Amino acid sequence: MRLCCMVWFWLWCFWLCTGCSGSKAPENLVQLPESAASKDLDLAFLSEVKPILDHRCVTCHSCYTAPCQLNLAHMEGIRRGATKEPLYDGTRINEIAPTRLFVDADNALDWIQKKNFFPVARTRPEQSSLIETLIEQRQAHSGMVKVSSKESHFCPQDSRELKAYMQEFPNSGMPYGLPPLKPYEQAVIQKWLQAGYPKLSAERQQWMRTPGKGSYGAAQVARWEALFNSPDPRHQLVARYIYEHLYLGHLRLSELPGEFYRLVRSRARWPEPVQVLPTTRPFDAPGSKVFYYRLQKIEETITLKNHIIYHLSPEKWNRWQQLFFEEPWPLEAKDLPSYDPDISANPFLAFKAIPAESRYRFLLDDSQFFVSAFIKGPVCEGPIAVNVIDEHFLIFFLNPRQDLEQQNPGFLDRSASDLALPAAGRNSPIGSFYVKFKAAQLDFVEQRQKLFGLSFPHGLELNDLWDGDGKNPQAVLTVFRHFDNAWVSSGAWGSTPKTIWVMDYPIFERMYYLLVAGFDVFGNVFHQGATRMYMDNLRVESEDLFLSFLGKKERQNLRKRWYRGLAATELMKYLNPYGGVQAASRIPYFSKDPKLEFLQYVLRERFESKVRGQTDGINCCLYSNEAKQNPLEKSLAKLSRKPGQHFERLPDLSFLLVQKANGTSSLFSLIHHKEHLNVSFMFGEDGRRIPEEDRLDILPGAFGSFPNFMLKVPEQNVESFVQETLALRADAPKAWSIWLKKYGISRQNHDFWHDFDRVQNLVDKDKGDSSGVLDLSKYELW
Repeated sequence: MRLCCMVWFWLWCFWLCTGCSGSKAPENLVQLPESAASKDLDLAFLSEVKPILDHRCVTCHSCYTAPCQLNLAHMEGIRRGATKEPLYDGTRINEIAPTRLFVDADNALDWIQKKNFFPVARTRPEQSSLIETLIEQRQAHSGMVKVSSKESHFCPQDSRELKAYMQEFPNSGMPYGLPPLKPYEQAVIQKWLQAGYPKLSAERQQWMRTPGKGSYGAAQVARWEALFNSPDPRHQLVARYIYEHLYLGHLRLSELPGEFYRLVRSRARWPEPVQVLPTTRPFDAPGSKVFYYRLQKIEETITLKNHIIYHLSPEKWNRWQQLFFEEPWPLEAKDLPSYDPDISANPFLAFKAIPAESRYRFLLDDSQFFVSAFIKGPVCEGPIAVNVIDEHFLIFFLNPRQDLEQQNPGFLDRSASDLALPAAGRNSPIGSFYVKFKAAQLDFVEQRQKLFGLSFPHGLELNDLWDGDGKNPQAVLTVFRHFDNAWVSSGAWGSTPKTIWVMDYPIFERMYYLLVAGFDVFGNVFHQGATRMYMDNLRVESEDLFLSFLGKKERQNLRKRWYRGLAATELMKYLNPYGGVQAASRIPYFSKDPKLEFLQYVLRERFESKVRGQTDGINCCLYSNEAKQNPLEKSLAKLSRKPGQHFERLPDLSFLLVQKANGTSSLFSLIHHKEHLNVSFMFGEDGRRIPEEDRLDILPGAFGSFPNFMLKVPEQNVESFVQETLALRADAPKAWSIWLKKYGISRQNHDFWHDFDRVQNLVDKDKGDSSGVLDLSKYELW
C-alpha cells in the first residue's frame, strides 16, 4: 500500500510539472518503436518527405533564424518543436539558456521540460498537429500576408491559440505568405506525421553518422583526430587554438567529398560515439578534466546562410606542421592556459607561446573563412551586429613581415592586457565598457602608433600589403552588407567601394574573438551592446590602416566623408582619433581620386593574376575591361553607373534570372547599396540615410543567401529592362507597380516555386560544395 501511494504521488508530481494540455503532454509523443523502423520507412522519408522539407520549409525554418526556433533542417527539429522564447531580443536584461539542436538537450521530453518548447506534430494519433493545420490553412487561404515572417512573432502553442490566430490572420498558413504546397506534397507530409514521424532506423542513423568510404573514411577521420589529441603540450595548445577558430566551420576532408564535419569537444574518444560537451563559447571550461577533440559528421540540411567551409587536406596538414611545429617557439608550452575568462577570452594571453606570425599566417591562409565567420557569425543574421559596417568595402591585410610583432618582438606580450575583449565581462553594464575596454583600446592604439613611427618613419608602400604569397586569392576580400546580413567573396567585386579596410594581426584576431568565439547569441543586452560598440573600434582601426597608404590631406578628407554628422564627428574626434601611420605614404598619387588609384595600383601591379582571381566584368573602375564585355554585360553595366533615386525602391538584394533562347538561364545579383552619413551608432539608422548617394552593383551569380526579391527577363529584352529600371522614380508609384508586374516574381505568382527552384539550381551549380539552401524569410511582400 505504501509503495502504491508513493507511485501515485510521483505520477501526480510529474503530471503537475508537465501539465495536462495537449501541448504539454510529452509522454504521449507519437514515435514508432525502434523495432518498427525499417529500410522502407527510411527510404520513404529520405526520398519523399525530406526533399519537401528541404525545398519548401528549410527555406525559412533553419539555423537560429527559424521562426519560433522551429528548425526543420533535421528530423530532430520537428521532435524538439517550437518555443515562444525570442532568440533575437535587443532588450533582454538576463541571458537565456542556450537552445542548440543536438547540444543543449537530448530528446523531446528534455526540450519540453527544460527549455520551454512545445510539440508541433501529433501528440496523439487522433489529433491533428500544428504543422498539418497550418499547411491546410494555406491551402484554403492563399492571399497576401501583411507582415513578414520576421515581424510576425506569434507562435501558437496549442489548438486554441492557433484557432484564434487563424481567425485574425487567415492568410498566415504555411509556407508563410508563399504559394501552398501541391496536393501530393501535402499528402506526403500528412502521411508521415500521421505515422508518428518515425525516426530513422538504427542502421540508417549509424550510416549517416559514419564517414563515407567505409574503413578508409573512418581512418581519415581518425588520423585528423589523432593530430588534435596528441598528448604533448605543444600539440595540445595548438589543438586548442585551432578548435577555438574552427568550431563554427563546416570542415571538408578532401578524401571524403560531399561530407562535412564539425570540430567538437567530446567526453568520449574514437571509436566511441561523440558526446558533445555543451559549453556556450569555445573558450569556456569544457566541464570535464578529460576530453577529446572529435570530428562530428553534419547530418542536417546545409543552408547557405551558415555554410562556412574549411578544407582539411594533405596540403593543410603539411601547412600546419610548417606553421606550428617546424618553426621555433620563443616560449615553451609547459602548462595549458587557464579557462578563467580573463585569460581564455584574450587570445593574446592564452596563446602567447605560439609564435604570432604563425597565428597570423594561419588566419591569412583562409581569410575568407574567418571573415565570413564574423560577418555571418554564429547568429546567421542580426541588424544590430551588421549595422556596424558599411554597405560595401574591400579588405586587405598587412604583410606578415611588416606586422609590428615581427619588427618589435614582445610588443603583443606587452600590450596583451590592453587587447582584452568584452567577452571577458559579458554581463557587465554597457557603461563599464568605456571605463575598462575602451580606455585599454585607446592606450593600445597610442602605443601602436608610436611603434608605427619607428617601424615606418617614411610611410607605407605597396609591398607592405600582403600579396597572397603570389597565389592566394584571399589577399583581397569584398564584403556586401544586405541590411541585417552580409556576404563575403574573395577578390575585388563591384564598383569603387565607400571604405577600405587593412587588417593586421591584432585587428584580425580581436575581430574573430569579439564577433565569433566570444559572442553569445543567447546573451543579454549588455553583452551584445558592448560587442557592437567595441566593433566600432576595430572598424576604425582597419580604416586608419588603409588611410596610412594615402597622403595626409586625403586621409582627413575621407575620414570626414565617412563620418558625417555632428555627433559622429565629435565621436571620432574624442574617442577614435586617427591611429594609423603618421608619415605620409610612399606611394605617389596623381589623380583626384587617390582611393581608386590605390586600388588600381594594388590590383594591377601588386597582385599577380592568380591572386586577383575572377574579374568583375560589369561594374566600373576597379579592373574591369569594358572592351571585353559581352552585349549582356554592357547593357547591365548601365545600371551601375546611375546613382541615387533610380534604385530607392529596390531592396538590398535581388536575384535576376536572364532567360536565354535555348531554355537555359543566367543568374545575376542586383545589390542596392544604401548609403549613410555614418555607421557609428547602433540605432537610428534610417535617420542617417542619404538615398541620393545610393548605388547599384550587378554581379554574376549569387552574392547573398537571403534574396529580398527575384526578377526574370528574356535575354532579348534585357536592354528594355535596363532602360525601364533607369526610368524609375521614388515619387512615381504607378510606374513602379507596372515594372514589378512585368519583371518581378511575386510571392503570389502561381509559378513562384518553379522559379525559385531554378534559382536554387543555378546557385547549386555555380557554388558546388559551397552551396546550400537559400533563405526566403526576408523575401519582400510585393
